[in-house]
Amino acid sequence: MTSGARVQRLGGRVLSIPSIAKAPDDSWALMTELCGDAANRIFFERVGTCAMTRSFLASNGWKGRPALQFYVDSLQQATRLTSRSNNVVAGFAQAKWTQLIGEVLDGKQSTADALKAAQVDIQTEVGRVH
Repeated sequence: MTSGARVQRLGGRVLSIPSIAKAPDDSWALMTELCGDAANRIFFERVGTCAMTRSFLASNGWKGRPALQFYVDSLQQATRLTSRSNNVVAGFAQAKWTQLIGEVLDGKQSTADALKAAQVDIQTEVGRVH
């Protein structure tokens, strides 16, 4: 990892259309609707989370839950976005993320301080295992 790199690991879900689908065009239309901003807004309002697409984030529809500022800041500060992976650093990063979100929500750390702490701890872990 280069000095100063800020990596944000993203989660994700997979939607697919089986090759034997009888109506692939209808399936595609449904998938497009489910991944759109209107559906994301409904999921967000009822469940508290959704697919944080660039367009949904840009809409500021998430601003009703200030605790998400931590996540949005981490996306905006990242120099590299990566997908989920199964390795020791990814597991460490997930545990660190969960811990720090709790600390931000409990008022024990500011978002900026939590992001700095996570960056230092995760970079240290990468150096340790790499």
